[in-house]
Amino acid sequence: MNIPPDNHHHPQQPATPEDLHAHHAWIRGHWAFFVLIQAAVINLTRLKQSLARHDAVKARHLFEQTSTLMLGSAVAMRLAGDVNTDSYQKSVIPSMKAARPKFSGSDSSDHAELIRCYQILTAPLTLLDTELTLAYLRFVAAVRTAKEAHKFVCGDHGGNDRPSTGSGGKTELSGVETLEKLGSHRLTMITPGSKPARCPFHS
Repeated sequence: MNIPPDNHHHPQQPATPEDLHAHHAWIRGHWAFFVLIQAAVINLTRLKQSLARHDAVKARHLFEQTSTLMLGSAVAMRLAGDVNTDSYQKSVIPSMKAARPKFSGSDSSDHAELIRCYQILTAPLTLLDTELTLAYLRFVAAVRTAKEAHKFVCGDHGGNDRPSTGSGGKTELSGVETLEKLGSHRLTMITPGSKPARCPFHS
């Protein structure tokens, strides 16, 4: 995880018990989220190898296991964001911006590795054995659930009405609209036969 050491920044200290809870929930929820994403990256790398060997039994197991990990990441995201809006504004945003000015995980190494895994799976998925279809569809549904969890948290804290905190003013889209655009782009990467366009917000 790309979490800078504490001596790299001086976050604002939470002023109330509610702010402290929000601060801890946000950080710990994201720790859990990134651990699950890292485990998914390991599995997706193994999945590519299994598909290359035409090992349907192993591939089905990895699809199912990775689906569980992605669903878990959705739960972790919801837990992280389940804080009151006032504490989110007063404690979470200032603290996290001090650590990561863009206030975004999209530039983290974990995110980059996940996208790399999606990219290397694009071609093998076009040759997917029929017997793996159900497990594959469950995996796609789990990825979509993770996307929707992120959108829910964003929307719950004003993301339906204003641009993403991490957009840096580069788009007039709302935070939720930005996440939908990004998430839909990611889903095309794991859709057999698709040719994902260049990411609208990242090179």
